[in-house]
Amino acid sequence: LPAVINYSYTPTVEHYAGIVLPGMEYRLAKLRNAIKAAQASQQTDQLVYVDLLNPEQSILLIKGFPDLQASMNYLTYLAENNNLFDEYKPNEYQFFVISANDYKILMFKRNIGEYLDFYSHNFK
Repeated sequence: LPAVINYSYTPTVEHYAGIVLPGMEYRLAKLRNAIKAAQASQQTDQLVYVDLLNPEQSILLIKGFPDLQASMNYLTYLAENNNLFDEYKPNEYQFFVISANDYKILMFKRNIGEYLDFYSHNFK
């Protein structure tokens, strides 16, 4: 990877829907299972992953969206089904979308704050 790695706004490439959550804990597993169950009832085929950023933060990642708009639509669906997040306080999780390439950069840098700054300036 080059010495300076920057995120890029490329809405037509594959995107993921993400949720930043507290580190690995039982609530994360329950949320992941609830999202997978909701997907099964809707017959969608996105993949749900969990990545640990650091001991205090995890990312629940839903992969398989062809572009930015599809991933944003999915985040809207999640936000509207807030019963999925019953075990979390509103300030304990944050939604975002990210391109597949930018996710590689994020996992290399491991700095979600930097990415969320980029996200808030480019995606909202």
